[in-house]
Amino acid sequence: MPLPYRVILTDEAKEERRALSPRPRRDVKFELRKLSEGTERPNVVPLEGIPDTWRVRVNRLRIIFELEEAERIIRVTRIRPRKTAYEGIERPPRGGR
Repeated sequence: MPLPYRVILTDEAKEERRALSPRPRRDVKFELRKLSEGTERPNVVPLEGIPDTWRVRVNRLRIIFELEEAERIIRVTRIRPRKTAYEGIERPPRGGR
């Protein structure tokens, strides 16, 4: 059995979760519980070029989180619709452009 993770939501992520309607909020809660259990999740993908930052898809929403593997912590930074989930996330420049 995998070791559990502690899930921490930033204040911004808490506000975003609170603003969701009941069904999406329940779906997000379910996904966060699954992440905390440390089980393999096929819809969890690392963000390209951003170390230790991942996203999980929950219907039209994206949960963006930082993974602190050594401390077994998942720090959720955003819970937003796909359209706005990645706004303002810094990615390193590609190929020296």
